[in-house]
Amino acid sequence: MKYRSSSGSMRMVQKAASSYDAGYTTIPGPLYIVNDQVRQGLIQELSMTEAFENAAQMDMLLSGLGTIESINAIPAWRSAKEAIFPGVDLDQVAGMVFGRPYDINGNFLIDQSNDKTFSLPLEQILQVPRHFAVVQRRSKASAALGALRGAFLPT
Repeated sequence: MKYRSSSGSMRMVQKAASSYDAGYTTIPGPLYIVNDQVRQGLIQELSMTEAFENAAQMDMLLSGLGTIESINAIPAWRSAKEAIFPGVDLDQVAGMVFGRPYDINGNFLIDQSNDKTFSLPLEQILQVPRHFAVVQRRSKASAALGALRGAFLPT
C-alpha cells in the first residue's frame, strides 16, 4: 500500500514562507505519540526546544485539512486509531485539523487531557491570530464545512 509522505507538505511550507520572506518552524517528530511519557520526554529534549519556542510565538498557521481516510492511509495509524483517538466515535469525524478530529458542526472530538498529538496544546494553537488550511479534493467538503463552522479558519 502506498501513502504520501509529509515531505510534500514540508516543501509547501518552505515555498510559502519564502514567497512572503517569512520564517517557519516545523516540529521534527511524529504527529502522534501514544505513550504519554515518551511524548512529554520528547517535548523536553533540547533538539525540540527551539521548534516549540518558535511555534509558541507564531502569528500564522498553515495546516492541511484531513479526513479519517488520511489516517487510514497510513498503516501504523490505521491499526492504532483507537489508541491515537481514545474515546472518540470515529464515525462522527468530519475532518482533522492541527492533527485533531472534529465533527461536522466544528466541535473537537478529542478529550484534551488525553490528546496524543505531538504538538502545541490545542488551546495555544487556537490563539494564533491567522489560520489557513489547504483543501485539495472535493471529497473533503465535509471537513471544510466542519472547519468553517468551528471557526478554525477565516471565512
